[in-house]
Parts: sequence; C-alpha cells; structure tokens
Amino acid sequence: MSNDKIYYIPVNNQLIIVSYEVYQAYYKSKEQEKYQEKKKRNYEVLSYHALDSSEFNGEDIIWDRLAPTPEEIVISHVTSAQLNSAIETLSEEEYNLVQALFFEGSSLRMLARKSGVPLNSLKYQRDKVLRKLKKYLEN
Repeated sequence: MSNDKIYYIPVNNQLIIVSYEVYQAYYKSKEQEKYQEKKKRNYEVLSYHALDSSEFNGEDIIWDRLAPTPEEIVISHVTSAQLNSAIETLSEEEYNLVQALFFEGSSLRMLARKSGVPLNSLKYQRDKVLRKLKKYLEN
C-alpha cells in the first residue's frame, strides 16, 4: 500500500491517525463483529444469560450432558467410601505401595530402584494387594 495515504479510526468520537496495519486490524474486527451479529439474528442464537430471571440463573437451567447425574455422584461417593474402607485393611507396607503407585504416580521401576526390591517382587506385591482389595470390595 502507499505510505503517503493517511488512515483514521474512530476513538471516543474522534478520528485518530493510525498505521495501515492498525486500520486494517480495526476494520477486520468490525467486520467479524457484524458477521457474528448477523449469524445470531439468522439462526436465533441466544446466550444463556438471556434466560436469567429473578428466580434462577439461565446457565443453571440448561442440562449439561457431560456433568454427572445425581445417581453417578452417589455411586461415586459410595464407591470411594468402600475403597477407603478397603485400603484401611491393608498393612503399612501394602498401603505404602498403593499410595506410591496409584496416588503419587510412581512407577514400579522407580519404586524398585528407590527401595532396592526386585521389580518382579514389586509386581507380585502389587497384584496381591489388588486381589485383596478386589476381594474386599466384592463382599
């Protein structure tokens, strides 16, 4: 574009001289806004806030397919309580193994290196503990 041309944009009801790049970006965003408004009108798009009333928030009345159902929440709490009870039955060594593997994110290899216990022994202990927990949870 020609460098001698002067470009203006409106700011607070005044025209301000700007560079061509600023001018172009400003009017591009204005066109995008117009396009979005036209889309809203043509497709009757509503924001959640348009549903607000004195009794409830519009967002709260829209069903979230990804949110857990009340039944899923209850099942999750019951399962967590049962799992906590099962974990309490473990010996200190078994508890420490479960804690390291499943809550702290340690790998069997890392534990084997750190503790000096052979990897196959740790795998056996892990499997034994998981069988014990499964048996407890099934009863």
